[in-house]
Amino acid sequence: MWKVNCPATDMLWYISCMPVIHRVVYQPRNGMWDATWTDVADVGALGINLSQAERNIRVAIAAHLADGTRPEDLRLRHQYAVPEKTLELVLPSTAFKSGGADQTTQQRAAVELVRGLGITIRDAARILGVSHTRVVQLIRDHDTGDPNRNRVLFLCPACGNEFAHAVNLELSPSGSIRQLPTQACCQHCGHIDTYIGDRIRVMGGNET
Repeated sequence: MWKVNCPATDMLWYISCMPVIHRVVYQPRNGMWDATWTDVADVGALGINLSQAERNIRVAIAAHLADGTRPEDLRLRHQYAVPEKTLELVLPSTAFKSGGADQTTQQRAAVELVRGLGITIRDAARILGVSHTRVVQLIRDHDTGDPNRNRVLFLCPACGNEFAHAVNLELSPSGSIRQLPTQACCQHCGHIDTYIGDRIRVMGGNET
């Protein structure tokens, strides 16, 4: 709010000054984020994650404006340059809390960002507007709905028989699924062993 004296009427006028919002586009590039200020195309910054890219672009914009505005006081509108098929999932997912997308769409958006584009869980959380623990949950829920998720065959080291069993899985920080050591009993000879790696294989779609 600015206060201005008007000599003609000897009155004070109050002028409302709306804050300027600067639009910044973030694009994944070679394992980093390239942030670009849309008002001035040659003002940009890089970061290893979205948080660092935002901090750096704030500094770059403030330096270009040179009006004394502190980087942390700038108002930014964030946009993300991702493939169209991913954007079709991400946009409704960001409106999920207000009914803009169903649970399945939000799960697919999380999976596409983390696995399809190789974006970290924390950056995917920032794009979707949720916590990183929520992204982990979305990916787990997506995988739980996959009928082939736990369908593997164990090779018994005692008798050589293959038998179906569910494996223990966990989500790695990168969003990939990895198998944990799983104890199982051979259905043929009763041998109990811990299975991992070269003694398991994923079952095919025609196996039961």
